[in-house]
Amino acid sequence: MDSNKQKLEKERVILVEGKDAERFFICSLNKYQIDDVQIIDFGGVNQLQNAIGVLVNDSRYDQLKTVVIARDAEKDYNSAIQSIQSSLEKHHLPVPSF
Repeated sequence: MDSNKQKLEKERVILVEGKDAERFFICSLNKYQIDDVQIIDFGGVNQLQNAIGVLVNDSRYDQLKTVVIARDAEKDYNSAIQSIQSSLEKHHLPVPSF
């Protein structure tokens, strides 16, 4: 699903990179009968920052309890972490340290 068009529907969100990850998380949540989590496919690595911006600007953002970001490390774990941290910083969100 295009993160630019999807609105927040639940208090818990997992932002995922790509359709394969989206399917994996949907199947996993269904398997364990977890229905209070929304999966949002943010597309590719370069679209994470935009997806976070869309999330922050959603009218229901203040009702969020949990946001998880699941993305590929590609070939460099440290670069992936830095990408997530910088995307969060850009939108003035708390940045976890690893």
